[in-house]
Amino acid sequence: MSVKLFSNLAFIQKKLSIYFFVVYFIIFSSFVCGDQQQKSMEITNLIDNFEAISAKIIACCNAPGVAVAIVTPKEILSLKTYGVRHLGKKEYVNQDTLFRVASLSKIFTSALVSKLNTANIIDLESPIKQYLPFIHISDHNHINRIKIKNLLSHTSGIATYSLESKAYLPISLNELIADLPTTRKVSEPGKMFHYQNVIFSLIAPIISKASSFPLAIFLQKIARYKIDSCT
Repeated sequence: MSVKLFSNLAFIQKKLSIYFFVVYFIIFSSFVCGDQQQKSMEITNLIDNFEAISAKIIACCNAPGVAVAIVTPKEILSLKTYGVRHLGKKEYVNQDTLFRVASLSKIFTSALVSKLNTANIIDLESPIKQYLPFIHISDHNHINRIKIKNLLSHTSGIATYSLESKAYLPISLNELIADLPTTRKVSEPGKMFHYQNVIFSLIAPIISKASSFPLAIFLQKIARYKIDSCT
């Protein structure tokens, strides 16, 4: 079931990504050339076609819930929502529904840590306990051996997707950290790949401790990106 769902979502993402690019190209071109009336007609037709094709793609793949939009720097040209937020529940997707962004912020976070490493502010070989002495897991010796590079490479040795169910709850990172003792060790650090979201998020307080800036502020100052999370 989950494999089929992920396959469907990947198909949707591929189809919509290609179509989004075409939409962007056509809208951009229409703003650059052509008179105002022609541009208005082209955009109206484009929106109608976009919404129709989006609905067909979503329907054929049985996606539980999707939001699609056409946005320009000045306005939202189209915003349509489909389906529910949770299978089996009547919680419908709307314009305020939050979606994950495919871990895009991990890219920015890793790049920032690389900059800090180059500037000798963070040492990738340092144990995370050096910056976060208060964190604990069930295996006390194991946590002492996890290095910053292990967080970035998903080789902490902690079970895949640890604390993932709680990552969806409206709780703070500190509250998630308090639950770290419930996680389990599955390998030595650096030996095996176990993908993480919550464990990777430990990078945020490490950056703040090392640089004296919160992650979001530091990214704006150094990388010129506005990112409010690191998963």
